[in-house]
Amino acid sequence: MASAGDCPQAEALARSITDPAYQAKVLAAVAKGLAVTGAFRDAESLLTETETLARSITDPSRQAREFAALGTALAAAGERSQALTVLDRAEALARTAADPESRAWALVAVGQALAATGAHRRAETLADTITVPVGRARVLVTVGERWAMAGEHQQAVATLTNAADHVRTLPDPNDQERELTEVVKALASAGACRQAEILARSITHRVFDRAEGLAAVGQALAAGGERERAAALLSEAETLARTVTDPSSTLAAVGQALAACEEPERADALLSEAETLARAVTDPSDQTYGLLAVARALVACGERERAVALLADAVVVARTIADWRYQAQMLGLLGEELAAAGAWRQAEALAHTITDPADQVQVLTRLAKLVEPSWARQLIARALRMEYWKFPLHSLGVVDPSVLVAAAADVW
Repeated sequence: MASAGDCPQAEALARSITDPAYQAKVLAAVAKGLAVTGAFRDAESLLTETETLARSITDPSRQAREFAALGTALAAAGERSQALTVLDRAEALARTAADPESRAWALVAVGQALAATGAHRRAETLADTITVPVGRARVLVTVGERWAMAGEHQQAVATLTNAADHVRTLPDPNDQERELTEVVKALASAGACRQAEILARSITHRVFDRAEGLAAVGQALAAGGERERAAALLSEAETLARTVTDPSSTLAAVGQALAACEEPERADALLSEAETLARAVTDPSDQTYGLLAVARALVACGERERAVALLADAVVVARTIADWRYQAQMLGLLGEELAAAGAWRQAEALAHTITDPADQVQVLTRLAKLVEPSWARQLIARALRMEYWKFPLHSLGVVDPSVLVAAAADVW
């Protein structure tokens, strides 16, 4: 709103926010808008107030996570130098947190933000200081994915192998195999298909994770031209999926991989079967999850109309979930997927029915990144009213990156 020139309305909105952290960030954006219009005295006054508010936040781990979100958004907006400056501050704050668990997860946020900024080696070095093994592994997986995206496949594999070693130290086999599945997918994307396959086959407790891991490897092999080997792995993944009590989501993942491997008829048959199985589930929570998984696969396969129809049905089922918190979470995920499928108005309408602010903001800001700037500004304004600043950051960068730069430079 401030970037659109409506500074008085934006300032009034900012002052309606009770949390000092969020209020400070919105006021910084308003100050930037005032400065652009030449109202330098008013801008200076607001910046002084903003700095006071920002310094009133006393939880360093929370401050660090807020800075990490801002740094990631700045990087996405092309402001890498500013992002790294903000992340320096974020890391320093994270290390002052007294509680070891809070400190570790704050560092995870900073490490993942550093990876997103392109500071891969620094992120790896930071990961070594994280005392929670699953958090350390997640940072390394993010770094590995970023190395692969940069074309540094050898370095990606080394980092992901390190991540797998840390995951294996987790005491709970279910936690271990859940995280290993993410490493498998990242290795496959990095082109280390043989290593990814071996790792996927080491997953023995969670059969659906093993199936999804093998499907990811099969998809990567097909992309590399090894279609015969890919077909064998995908057939194995399908067989494994059928041994699961509720195989709909796993079959959907295999179907998506088959579509990517240019086997449309087989993929369509498998996705149709997955949909039928999901609809047959009696528990509304499980049915919603299954329908969501199939819809995601359909979107990935380009079948948007079919996906939107399925998501509409899933919304009806989700509203019957007894646990209000889980219901809100599932409605949020369905709204995000509707946005991804191009059903923007439906996504916005659904967002306004979600009672949990965090889940509603997730949908609004996902949608804001997809629609035209004038509409996006309205969505972001609604999101900011709910005091969940860090979610709209990426969307603000899309609408007006200068707002992010102002927040970084003027407040901190």
